[in-house]
Amino acid sequence: MPTPRQNQRPPLVVAMEWVTQLTTISLEMSLPAAGGYWLDTKWGTSPWLVIVGAVLGFYVAMKHLMALTKTSSQTPGLKRFEQTTQRDKTTQQPKTNDRNE
Repeated sequence: MPTPRQNQRPPLVVAMEWVTQLTTISLEMSLPAAGGYWLDTKWGTSPWLVIVGAVLGFYVAMKHLMALTKTSSQTPGLKRFEQTTQRDKTTQQPKTNDRNE
C-alpha cells in the first residue's frame, strides 16, 4: 500500500512506474514463448515447447496483471479520485437560463 508521500510524486514518475510494470508484463508473456522456440529449434521438438512457453507466459502475465490491478485499486489516491468524482456528480445543479427571467 503506498504511503502518503507516494501520492505526492510527480506525474512523470507515476507514468514511468506504469511503463515499467507494463514492459515487465509484456516480457513475461513473450520471453517464455521465445525460449520455447529456441529450444524447439535446438532439440527438434517443434511446436511443443513454443506452445508450453506461450501458455506459461500467458499464465504468469495474467497473474501479474491481476496482482497489479488489485494493488492499484487499493491505493488511496484512486479512492480519493473516485470520491471527488462522486461528489461532483451529486453536487451538479441544472443550469438555468438567466436571459429568460
